[in-house]
Amino acid sequence: MRLLMAVFSGLAANDTGHHHHHPVLTDEQWFMYISIVVGLVLLAGLMSGLTLGLMSMDVLDMEVLRRSGSPQEKAWAKRIEPVLRRPHFLLVTLVLCNAAATEALPIFLDRLADPITAVLISITVVLIFGEIIPQAICSRYGLQVGAYSAWFVRGLMMSCAVIAWPISKILDHLLGPEQTALFRRSELKAMVDIHGVDYGLGGDLSEDEITVIRGALDLSNKTAVTCMTPLEKVYMLSADMLLNEAALLSILESGHSRIPVHKPGNRKELIGIILVKELILVDKEASTRVGELKMRSAPQLRADTRLYDMLRLFETGRCHMAVLVQPPAQSTPRPSTVHHAEPLGIITIEDVIEELLQQEIVDETDRYIDNLRLQRVNAALLTSSLPKHLRK
Repeated sequence: MRLLMAVFSGLAANDTGHHHHHPVLTDEQWFMYISIVVGLVLLAGLMSGLTLGLMSMDVLDMEVLRRSGSPQEKAWAKRIEPVLRRPHFLLVTLVLCNAAATEALPIFLDRLADPITAVLISITVVLIFGEIIPQAICSRYGLQVGAYSAWFVRGLMMSCAVIAWPISKILDHLLGPEQTALFRRSELKAMVDIHGVDYGLGGDLSEDEITVIRGALDLSNKTAVTCMTPLEKVYMLSADMLLNEAALLSILESGHSRIPVHKPGNRKELIGIILVKELILVDKEASTRVGELKMRSAPQLRADTRLYDMLRLFETGRCHMAVLVQPPAQSTPRPSTVHHAEPLGIITIEDVIEELLQQEIVDETDRYIDNLRLQRVNAALLTSSLPKHLRK
């Protein structure tokens, strides 16, 4: 406003024939004014660039860099983080200093040139060196610039605290505290997809990596019943079954490492699990029955148990197979372990890992891909999906 008034005053003086002349400056005064003008332009440019650079980051970004960045990035994040903890205070300080530098510039330019020249120089210098170039640099290298100028910014915040701090408190009260850029699960999955190689935005995540990450994010929302093998399709042994040569051959051909055992005549009365590898010690001529073997207890869990809880249970090594039972009809919370309830199916650690990988794991003896035995194994089709260097 002062600069515009000076322009209008100068133009009016030219119209009336009255000219206003500034006293001639000495070399020292001219150098001092030039230095002040350059300093104000640099300060305005720095404040403009930092407003864009620092305000585009938050404490969460710095925490991510401190955990996963390079050693240099970790050092930069450590310097910037204290400045970002009070974002409104920082914003008011940067804008206040930028406005002060921009408004003071015409005052000193007016002593170096006539009003019209001062206007042209002020607009050009502020636009190019005070806005465009600093914002372009800080949008690309905001982390580096912010780190190296953090000490200076903290000094400005202390110097401007008398004005900036009350205004920032008002903003905190009206707008609320600054929200960190935390993503919901659906947003995280979308972010992962965008980082894929095939998406075209420069990401380097393969399709398999994206699938595993999405599976891990979905695991907490899935329950055990979604990936169990229904009880009627479970390969089981009766406790009174005689372990002769034909029975042992049938067990071997099943391809299972653990087999549930039920009471004679009732597949819903499970009494334990046998390990197939221990059958190597069984004498096929000794007329041994399945119920006489050493059996492990099969934990009974509610069918609505979350898969993450199942994974944690299997990680302990106490069991790699569990029996899922129908949860009680009441809506009140109940313990996850349920006794004497009707079993619905079997879940193994392999089932949970398949949900995590979002792919069916097929071993050498599997005849079907899925637990429901609906899709037969097609070795040629499965092999064709492998990378070329693994197909042989």
